[in-house]
Order: sequence, then structure tokens, then C-alpha cells
Amino acid sequence: MGDLHVMRFDMWVRCTKAGSEPLDIWELCTIDEAEQRLTDQDKPKKAVKMTPIVHKVIVLT
Repeated sequence: MGDLHVMRFDMWVRCTKAGSEPLDIWELCTIDEAEQRLTDQDKPKKAVKMTPIVHKVIVLT
């Protein structure tokens, strides 16, 4: 049996595309870009999300 280990996180920012129906597209970004997006007072509706990159470690005995 193995254990799940979080190795790192990917940061994503939402980029809403205008059209007849708004379409949310998520793009990878750096930690600095995500921090700037979160602290920017002019863009309160811009979203940031973080997803873990998980690896399964298999232990053979």
C-alpha cells in the first residue's frame, strides 16, 4: 500500500472571455501573479485557485 504526497501546487487565474455567454477559462500562473491578482483592488472579481500536484508513493516490502 502507498501514501499520497503533495509535492507542489499549481496556481491558476480565471480569465473570463466575453461573448454571448461568459466563458470562464483558467490559465496557469506564477505565485507572484496570483498574489498580485489577489491584492489588486481594481479587480475584485478576478479569481485565483490552487490545485495540489499529488504523487502516490508505492512502498514495496
